[in-house]
Amino acid sequence: MRLRQAGRQARQGLVSQACELCRRRKVKCDADRPECGNCRALKLPCEYSAQRKKRGPKPRTLSTIENRDNGDQAQSSTIILSPSMPQAPVPLIGSSPLSSAVTPTTIAYSSQTDAGSPCIALAPRKESPAGKVHQTLTSTLEALTQSTEHIIEECIDMNMLLRFPTIPVIQPDAIRRESHLLLPTSRHLFDAITNSNQISSSQGNLMRTFAHLTTVFACVCCRMPKNSNLNVREALITAFLEAARGIMACCEDWDVSHANSTSLVIRMYQSAAQHHLGKTRASWLMMGQAIRLALDMRLYDEVSYQDLDPLEDKLRRNVYGLLCVGDMSASILNNRPLAFHEICLDETYTPVEVYSDFSLLSPESGLFEPPYEQRFHRGFYLCHDLWKSATNILLDMKLLTQTLTSSGFQLCSRDPSQQRIMQSYMSFCGLLDSLPAWLRDPERHIAGDEIATAFQQRTFWYQRADLVVTFHCLRLVILQRAAQKGFCALLGLTDDLDMLALRKIEIASDLVSVVEGTPFDALQVNGEPLVEKLRQIGCSRSSLLASHSKPSLRHTVTMKLVEYRNPIVPGFSPDPSVVFVDGVFYLANSSFHVFPGIPIYASRDLKTWTHIGNAINRPEQLNLDGASTAKMPLDTGHFMYASGGLFAPTIRYHQGKFYVICTNFPAFGTSTKAQNFIITCTDIWAGNWSDPVYIPFYGIDPSLYFEDGRVYFQGCYSVGNRMKQPTCTIKQFEIDVETGKQLSEEREIWGGHAKYDTEGPHIYKIGKWYYLLVAEGGTFEHHMLSIGRSESIWGPYEDYAQNPIMTSDGKDEYIQNLGHGELFQDGEGRWWVSGLGVRNENEGEPLGKDNFVAPLGRESFLAPVEWPEGGWPKITQPTMKFLARPVKVPEGLPEIVAPRNVGNLYIRTPDLSKYQIPEDDSSPWVLYPSRANLSTPSGTSTFVGRRQMSLNSVSTATLDISKLEKGVEAGLTVYKDHPRHVSIVYNSDSRKITCRAVSMNIDNVLLGETSVSAEVSQVQFQIVADPKKWSFFARVGEQEWTQVGTLEAWQFVAREMTGPIFGIFAHALSEQAESGAVSFKEFTVDDHRD
Repeated sequence: MRLRQAGRQARQGLVSQACELCRRRKVKCDADRPECGNCRALKLPCEYSAQRKKRGPKPRTLSTIENRDNGDQAQSSTIILSPSMPQAPVPLIGSSPLSSAVTPTTIAYSSQTDAGSPCIALAPRKESPAGKVHQTLTSTLEALTQSTEHIIEECIDMNMLLRFPTIPVIQPDAIRRESHLLLPTSRHLFDAITNSNQISSSQGNLMRTFAHLTTVFACVCCRMPKNSNLNVREALITAFLEAARGIMACCEDWDVSHANSTSLVIRMYQSAAQHHLGKTRASWLMMGQAIRLALDMRLYDEVSYQDLDPLEDKLRRNVYGLLCVGDMSASILNNRPLAFHEICLDETYTPVEVYSDFSLLSPESGLFEPPYEQRFHRGFYLCHDLWKSATNILLDMKLLTQTLTSSGFQLCSRDPSQQRIMQSYMSFCGLLDSLPAWLRDPERHIAGDEIATAFQQRTFWYQRADLVVTFHCLRLVILQRAAQKGFCALLGLTDDLDMLALRKIEIASDLVSVVEGTPFDALQVNGEPLVEKLRQIGCSRSSLLASHSKPSLRHTVTMKLVEYRNPIVPGFSPDPSVVFVDGVFYLANSSFHVFPGIPIYASRDLKTWTHIGNAINRPEQLNLDGASTAKMPLDTGHFMYASGGLFAPTIRYHQGKFYVICTNFPAFGTSTKAQNFIITCTDIWAGNWSDPVYIPFYGIDPSLYFEDGRVYFQGCYSVGNRMKQPTCTIKQFEIDVETGKQLSEEREIWGGHAKYDTEGPHIYKIGKWYYLLVAEGGTFEHHMLSIGRSESIWGPYEDYAQNPIMTSDGKDEYIQNLGHGELFQDGEGRWWVSGLGVRNENEGEPLGKDNFVAPLGRESFLAPVEWPEGGWPKITQPTMKFLARPVKVPEGLPEIVAPRNVGNLYIRTPDLSKYQIPEDDSSPWVLYPSRANLSTPSGTSTFVGRRQMSLNSVSTATLDISKLEKGVEAGLTVYKDHPRHVSIVYNSDSRKITCRAVSMNIDNVLLGETSVSAEVSQVQFQIVADPKKWSFFARVGEQEWTQVGTLEAWQFVAREMTGPIFGIFAHALSEQAESGAVSFKEFTVDDHRD
């Protein structure tokens, strides 16, 4: 009986014991063994514990210390604590170099109990999840490489090179300072965190810092090139990422309730690492967490940044900027809704300003001096502006679509929302025009030393690759969306499918040029986001090839870009005007006080330009004797050397005849009026230019426009005091080009955009619009090109909101003073611009200072132009080298050859009877001396020279002194105008060679001299030019070259209209000496292409 009762009681006890799963889920269990009803229904394994747990307090236990020497975890044992037992301290864990600066904070003790003393049984201590995460990571790192410290150090260094310049959301010093947390020596800090539900502030910050480090290193490994010496890249990414996710599982609630910039970086970097591993969905979800947390932190509101310390303020702004870019990228490239959608915010808030000047870098290292951080932040902010501008355009298109759909309205160019899209698109297209020099051409960037230069050049290449690829990708997306919605007209484009296809091809070609000109590692380290942009454009290009059968389009797709080099006409060659006739481009320049005047250059491909003639090529055509130079004050407080003579020509072609219209300006400061004239020719290669036909207009910078049998004259007209702006405006009248007679009243048509020295007008008609191009700002540091348009040639002209369309004012560009120029088309209808500029050789100092150095003066530069139908032209900022589509040139054409001596120059109107110019290299140059010398302000003197066309040039002359008359000075000079010339000269009376300078504040200063013995029959002169100086040498007989003098470039350069000319000269010190011939056996100018 008792046995049966005992068995029944035992069964009842078993029945009342729930299975493990039901007990943990705290649900009622029927205990129907072997499988309860709940587990059977859910198809879960049903298990029962061996014995029921007893009620009452748990015994206290202490696990034994882990054996760290061999890496094996010791078995836990129950140790009885007794106050009478001796207690021995555990030895301190050794520190590594990374952790040497950290003072150990914990000393662990183990205790034993006396067997005979009262005791309390201690249960095993609960295992720390954070400690387990830490142990797993350190064990993995040790298994992957022999040195964990090496991995950490390399990740820190690679972060500075690969990640930080484009994603500056961490403080590098903090990463290095906290990196010891990833070492085994820091395990005890995480073992102490046993309850994830009760986390102290110090524990929460500890775990968040660990997560921050591991996510940063995971992302750094993602960007490491595959040939990196860390060949276990993928394993490292996974290890760091799993550690970050594991530790965040322990502290996520605390982190969200105490969120800061690090909280956002952790999620953002986790998203990037997951995306790299191919976990796209998880990546988007994690990025969504970061964005939602940023919204909760109100990072879109400037008020939320109040009372933050400067470091946290800077980091939050940068993180917010990156999250916005990621959000916009998802919307544009992956068709996801925007999270930071400001239109949906009904509350009042202050939009956040992303920009901040606070420094994240320590200035102690030469690699990271303050200019470096400012420069890469410039690129960081440009990237943000690109995405923001593109996103706003697409949002406006979407809203306009909804408005037009609901209202039934049609597109109207005067509608404010549509005008906003037009202006936004033009602003977007011009964003990279302001690309600073170190991002435009990183190879030209120079830092403190070779190591710093190499490091910074690489980081700027990485930024440039991301910026330019992003720009072209966004161009394509905007074009595609506009075409889908029927908004091409708002972008200034046609709806014609072939033209749209051509536009897409051009964008793809521009991207190809970027990729070809970018180091591969700069593309590689930008990772998956850049690959996605390239993929999108590549797919578009392939689609175009497959869907369009027109040969011209297919040819454009497969066309290889070619390199163009600037300046196209180097040296003294300002105010270019260009016309395209029968496959040849012709360019005319100002020449001022030298003869022949108005040089004409020809090119078939826009790359090679040949001097084929001069429009003013006979002394009797016009008189230049009054073309003097004067030092004139400017309204900027500076002064200029203003030269008279021939300037600002315009070249045109109409009905088989070439026209050049130009100004002959008298000496500055005189009452003589400027003469405007037209000359013509039918054979520009023969140079049969007519005598001038004068026009009754007393301004400057004339131009012609032919239309429907009428010819319109435009010119710059002075309106008042030249020291008070506006000084001039553009006037127009109808003209008879055969007689120069004015056929209509003279009207003012436009005062310009800046209304500051508005000059150099040219009119073009495209569709229904007349476009008026002008130069403004003066020809120096504020120079620019501006444009307006009107439906009537007489105006009024609408000012383009994005003016100026070309300038270097305020830009850190090598090519400065950009302005006065011409827009023109090639044979395939593509637009180009040629304008004047100078090369700034002042070691990075901006032009505009009194000591700026532009040794060759104003030169002619080329740049491609995008000019959509019905829109405005967009000029690519001119650079020394650029890639563009080649100009189509028929095969088999002969090479364009310059006529012999076409580049010879004389001062003002020459007396050609004083010269015997050789027709071959074996004959001498014979000059007859003049009483006038190089400092004579009017008339001419005996001089013949050639333009210096390279920064690095050598000019050599050999003077025969065996039969030289007494009272003669002859030599070699570098000449600009009568107030500025430096000469090395032989005096037949003193038999000395002297070097004398006349330049600005230098008045005939002797730089050096040497004597010539009586038996010497010839002397040689040489001038060697480099970007910083001109050096003067002499050689007597077979002796070595002797340096006689040097003139620094800054002493010879000013705000000027001309440029340097190498020349030989002969001056008579008496009337009797004028009749004797001076023979130069040799005169050469050797220019090396810069």
